[in-house]
Amino acid sequence: MLEELTKAMDMTAACRYMELSRSTGHRWLHPGPRKPRKRPKGRLAIGDAWRAQMLARLCSERFMDLPPRQIGATLLDEDPYGCHWRTLYRILKESRAVRERRNQRVHPPYTRPERVATAPNQVWSMDITTLRGPRKGASYKCYVIVDIFSRYVVGWMVSPYETADLAADLVVTTCERQGVTADPPTVHTDRGAPMTARTYIQLLGQLGVTRSYARPYQSNDNPYSEALFRTAQYPHLYPRRFGSLEDAQQWTRWFFAWYNEMFHHSDLGLMHPLTVPYGHTKPSELPVSKS
Repeated sequence: MLEELTKAMDMTAACRYMELSRSTGHRWLHPGPRKPRKRPKGRLAIGDAWRAQMLARLCSERFMDLPPRQIGATLLDEDPYGCHWRTLYRILKESRAVRERRNQRVHPPYTRPERVATAPNQVWSMDITTLRGPRKGASYKCYVIVDIFSRYVVGWMVSPYETADLAADLVVTTCERQGVTADPPTVHTDRGAPMTARTYIQLLGQLGVTRSYARPYQSNDNPYSEALFRTAQYPHLYPRRFGSLEDAQQWTRWFFAWYNEMFHHSDLGLMHPLTVPYGHTKPSELPVSKS
């Protein structure tokens, strides 16, 4: 009906007759999304050549540390023709330069580490978790080393401190206990402070142990230790807090004995981790372990 009325009278009269606003009438006559109109440039708009020149000055060594307000005030004092500081912001925004304009160091992309173990004592996964103490603010550190081929816990330690010397001593003691001093394994860890300390790196270098690190801020690059900690905290026997260091060591000793000898691991075909490294299962019968 509105279209018929617009043929006999103008749009304003037709909308007034139907008690509609002009915008509603236009939407009825022209349904669908409206194309945004391009805003025309003003008569005093800045040219492209001047914008490129100004962008080069904004990113120069002289002005790259200054905000556009300070740059605009400086240019107004020096040049016969300047511009408002908001114009400088628009120039930077159009060039996607509203950020640090100095040259930044670009870190190389980190690829996900992949470790393959075809026999026991080839690749170990090491991590440190926190055990809550008897009160708030008191805690103990549990160091754990897991063989990723058999999921067997080859070494562990509970201490009130988290230091690089303790981590290195645990690796040395575990290598001696497992008899792999002549052919040391690869130890895969995260990038925590004890694992990247100079004393830890130097001692492992003297033993010939190969170090492997996860990507920064990627906890899933060390999945075997994380899965072990999750298994430790899942049973209802896991205490919310430990009364003393001796209690934490006693419970940890019981749990790792149960985990190695009685836990049916899904990645091992529901076998115990203890059955793999001591010859009860051939390596060819198990899937290749990767991380």
